[in-house]
Amino acid sequence: MAGTVNNLPDDIEALKKLLLAERKTNLRLQKQIDELFESIRLARHQRFGASSEKAPGQGELFDEAEDGVDEEERIEPEELVSPPEKKPKKKPVSRKPLPAQLPRIRNVIELPEDERICSCGCQLIEIGEDTSEQLEIIPAKLRVIEHVRKKYACKGCEETIKTAPTATVLLPKAIASANTMAYIITAKYADGLPLYRLSTILKRYGIDYSRQTMSESVIATAQKLKPLMEYLRRELLASTVMHMDETTVQVL
Repeated sequence: MAGTVNNLPDDIEALKKLLLAERKTNLRLQKQIDELFESIRLARHQRFGASSEKAPGQGELFDEAEDGVDEEERIEPEELVSPPEKKPKKKPVSRKPLPAQLPRIRNVIELPEDERICSCGCQLIEIGEDTSEQLEIIPAKLRVIEHVRKKYACKGCEETIKTAPTATVLLPKAIASANTMAYIITAKYADGLPLYRLSTILKRYGIDYSRQTMSESVIATAQKLKPLMEYLRRELLASTVMHMDETTVQVL
């Protein structure tokens, strides 16, 4: 207490106030003691405890390939020691077929001639076939389009010379054709691929197409397509209902 028994007031209200003040002081002191003990515990842990930041479960962050394996096909280490528990069999997941419009190349695997004879001596006949499909992606094919303008001259007077008109192209002074710009713009704005990566991809083919030049070509293409975009905008605004995908893509 703040004073001795003789110094305590006789008034009950004063005693209550004195007890409340003493209780607040004790709570404050207890909080300071708890904070000191916590500081000591943290200091001991930093000096003598484990310094690894490894947390349980982090080892599974990079097990993406294993996560894609069906539970029935995965072999756990404990299964090699103890018999596995019986689990309900899952229904096999049917794989979605590849699009029918894709071109297909048939790779027919025949049975060797010496194996087409039965043990009884009869010739085996074809009764069917088993077919499996795999998707094959062919890398981009690059080619150069040469715009050749023929020249004609008069053999009689040798003064008249005519040249064929220039080719109608999207960007007359650019190295990229309309198809190339369509590929670049789709890769950048639909797939989120930066221009410097596209420049690096082309450099692997021996083509020097800098990021700055590519950026200027994208801006020039946008100016060329501005009338078409305005027309599409007017058509969209004339509709009563519009459906759109507002998913954002981070573009560097």
